[in-house]
Amino acid sequence: MMNNTRINEVLTELKEYSKMKKELEAEIAKLQDECKNYMTENQLTELFNDDKSIVARYNEVISNRFDTTAFKKSEWSELYQEYLKKVTSMRFTLE
Repeated sequence: MMNNTRINEVLTELKEYSKMKKELEAEIAKLQDECKNYMTENQLTELFNDDKSIVARYNEVISNRFDTTAFKKSEWSELYQEYLKKVTSMRFTLE
């Protein structure tokens, strides 16, 4: 069982790592945007570094998704309600 001092250390460390993660995610997104802009400007779907050990790909992906909002507003809204399933889960947040 953890004591108060240890849990305070854990929360502090968790907060620090969460901040670092957000900063890294922002930097990664910035670098990805630079690559995407370069690839778009040069009409590339693949981009390699000099020794071809790294490859970046940027291409269109088409997927089909079920539009639940339209379905539940349609004439089949009762069917939508019939197949709704309640799900319980736990959520951890840190502020």
